[in-house]
Amino acid sequence: MFRSAKRAYWKKQPLPGECLKLLSHSPLVPFWDGLGDALRNHISRDMQVLLNEKAWEGCGGLTLTDEHRWIIAANAALMMAGEISDYFPHLDSILLYPQKYVATVEEEYEGGIMSTGEEVRSGESWEGGALVLSWEEIREGGITKMDVYGDGRPVDIYNNLIFHEFAHQIDQELGITYRVESLLHSNGDDDSDRDRFPWIEAFTPHFSRFLEQIRKRRPLLFDPYGADHPAEFFAVVTEAFFGIPRRFKTEEPELYELMKDLYNLDPARFSGR
Repeated sequence: MFRSAKRAYWKKQPLPGECLKLLSHSPLVPFWDGLGDALRNHISRDMQVLLNEKAWEGCGGLTLTDEHRWIIAANAALMMAGEISDYFPHLDSILLYPQKYVATVEEEYEGGIMSTGEEVRSGESWEGGALVLSWEEIREGGITKMDVYGDGRPVDIYNNLIFHEFAHQIDQELGITYRVESLLHSNGDDDSDRDRFPWIEAFTPHFSRFLEQIRKRRPLLFDPYGADHPAEFFAVVTEAFFGIPRRFKTEEPELYELMKDLYNLDPARFSGR
């Protein structure tokens, strides 16, 4: 009850004028002016909850500013505008680095042998309550040409680190890829997930189809990084859904409708891409 009261209070607080001006002009929030008053006000209220409820921290020498927080919160609030998430309940802290950062990774080999090393990363979403982002990668996001197969046939791929990492939070909250993996590895003996989660049954073949597109070196709509794991596929599909919805709807109409059903939102209505 106390949390609900705090959220209600924060939602009543208007965003500062300089925040609204920034969101209207920033290329990192291209959807803002197309939202319409009702949806823009809804997202503004949710932004206030995210800005006040989550812990924000600058890392690696970065001095965290309101601009950083406003842009990240606006993108994240758009994703939950259809009430898909209860303000990312597993998320406590948002950590922002100025550039890519080095993370310590551990791998376990046969016989229980552990190996510790380092890996350069752009962002990550931890189940323990933290989400990590690189401001440089956020600023450089958008549509980039990618020579996926190294054969001189570059394609336009959309990247948005904020959408990507917050998609992992939604995935963890709803258990999407856990159930996708369950269907992928089942022998047809247990149809419980099919009966209980028809959305998962409809979504899973699109991951298999994506892997087939890569094997046959076909043009792609989504970042090929999505082939690493169903969780990454869900994240790159989410990036495209919010970032280039009109193109997505044209090239992958069936999958677009699935994502629209999941997020309870139709970004093609307010996006110019």
